[in-house]
Amino acid sequence: VSSAEALVGGGLSCIEFTNRGPNALDAFVELVKQRPNRFPEAVLAAGTIRSESDAEAFIAAGADVLISPVFDEGVAEAAKRHGKLWIPGCLTPTEMHRAVRAGFPLGKLCPGNTTGEV
Repeated sequence: VSSAEALVGGGLSCIEFTNRGPNALDAFVELVKQRPNRFPEAVLAAGTIRSESDAEAFIAAGADVLISPVFDEGVAEAAKRHGKLWIPGCLTPTEMHRAVRAGFPLGKLCPGNTTGEV
């Protein structure tokens, strides 16, 4: 939580919380609980969302935005169902095309280090 306060205090308005490890969802729930009193202006994004069940769990926990390393149809459907912004990971033109056709015109170049420019 103190990291989130530091990020917002430094001028960032959106924080991506990485869904990694067995306690990630519990930690995200705690972050959401602390938001109203400690960093109410922050937009909380749940990152590394790879499945519809991940999407549903983090949306239920209070995620404002979902970010994925891949394009996953289940995540797309969950985001649409709940009216959430989803930023899918795309590397190829085909993946980018699929994301735009599915209604998600914003993508994340992933993995970015494969382009040789970081």
